[in-house]
Parts: sequence; C-alpha cells; structure tokens
Amino acid sequence: MSDGMTEAFRDTDRWTDDIKRAGDLINSPEHYALFPDMEAIEAMRRVLSVEEYRGYLKGCSLKYRLRAGKKDDTLKDIAKAMKYEEFLKEFEEECKGLARHRAELQ
Repeated sequence: MSDGMTEAFRDTDRWTDDIKRAGDLINSPEHYALFPDMEAIEAMRRVLSVEEYRGYLKGCSLKYRLRAGKKDDTLKDIAKAMKYEEFLKEFEEECKGLARHRAELQ
C-alpha cells in the first residue's frame, strides 16, 4: 500500500476540518444537479431497489477510499467517501424508521 493509501485508511477524523472546508464541491456539485430541486443521487435513490441503492453507496465509498490521492487530492477523495457514508447512514436510519412504522401499523 502506498503512503497515500495508508493515510486514506488511517484516522479519517483528522481530515474533518479540511473536509468541511471543501463545501459545495463535495456536498452539492453543480454538475450533479439534474433539476432545480433534484440531484443525481436522489434520482438514483428513486429508481434503484433498497439493496441496489445500498450497494451503490457502499461501492462509491469504497471506490473513493481505494483511489484516494491517485486521481484527485487525497482530502477530496476522502471527503467524497465520507459523503457517501453519510448518505448510507441516513438511508439506513430512514429504513429503520419505516420498519418501525410498519410494525406499529400491524
């Protein structure tokens, strides 16, 4: 493993401040805006099954961690990976909430 790769998998907490500064380049890049009210990630969420979407998010996170520092800046790649991990966490929480709601209805 190269030093950049080792760094990418080591302590990602130390990147947090730099990642927060990356701002819109990671959170809402213009090139992913399909419509004024929808980004590509939302369109994918709507057309993929639960398992497909979950796999997509995991795969994207892994992709950015594995390539960290090889294509873009290491911090940018780690920030992108963390963004997909955030999407996955939010999605999992939403799925749990829906499961609880369904159980309450029975």
